[in-house]
Amino acid sequence: MKSVILAGGEGTRLWPLSRKNFPKQFLALGNDRSFLEKTFERLSKFSEPDNIFVVTGEDYKFLIKKQIESLTKKSYNNLILEPCGRNTAPAILLTLKFLIEKVKVSENEVVFFSPADHLISPEDEFTKVVLESEEVAKDNIVVFGITPDKPETGYGYIEIHKNIKNSFFEVKKFVEKPSIEKAKEYLEKGNFLWNSGMFLFSIKVMLENFKKFQKEMYEFFNRNSYEEMLKKYAELEKISIDYAIMEKSDKIICNKVNINWNDVGSWDSMYEI
Repeated sequence: MKSVILAGGEGTRLWPLSRKNFPKQFLALGNDRSFLEKTFERLSKFSEPDNIFVVTGEDYKFLIKKQIESLTKKSYNNLILEPCGRNTAPAILLTLKFLIEKVKVSENEVVFFSPADHLISPEDEFTKVVLESEEVAKDNIVVFGITPDKPETGYGYIEIHKNIKNSFFEVKKFVEKPSIEKAKEYLEKGNFLWNSGMFLFSIKVMLENFKKFQKEMYEFFNRNSYEEMLKKYAELEKISIDYAIMEKSDKIICNKVNINWNDVGSWDSMYEI
């Protein structure tokens, strides 16, 4: 399985420790490993290091190389460098072009996408969850919903309904970060999960969704090579994958998982950890 780490964020919510030229994903808080290094190690349990790619901004190229090479003890060049920040939908589209054109990956191949700055445990359970989702992801976009243990206003939610099999559910809708009253209501209802921001899908399925819901971006993808996409990248709409695809698609399946997960998005969550 190919895995992609999304590492372009500026981590402004953990200012002043996290700042534009040294964002959260590169910090090692209370540990000898940075968030990025922990994520790389975690994904190495189901993807060979040579099959793990990082999409980020040009500014962070050398930081990423330094941190990953300190782990793998060899040169690391699996970098997809965005010329400017355009949010997660363009970043994913650029990554798919890179995998198809430069790595010669089949469109039928399943790819796992993960933010660079989450804490997850136990890692063996997380590995199991990803691998059990691989078959489902051949024909769907699999999202990972975390069973909430408290009313949390800092996360988006996924409302699930019909159980398909085992821990897989149909998605009714995605919900923005709620008020505390709404968060309490979601917790009581039991069918609202935290949206982890991790995805698993075949390249073919994701491109079909871009064709259906983001026609201009899809046509941009088709008419340009990877190098041309880089040159014209600023032309792409600044939009998240949630808004662009997830909230519109009928091809979304949620794996409801019971793992410890935290996106460390505030000093409050840092204190909890």
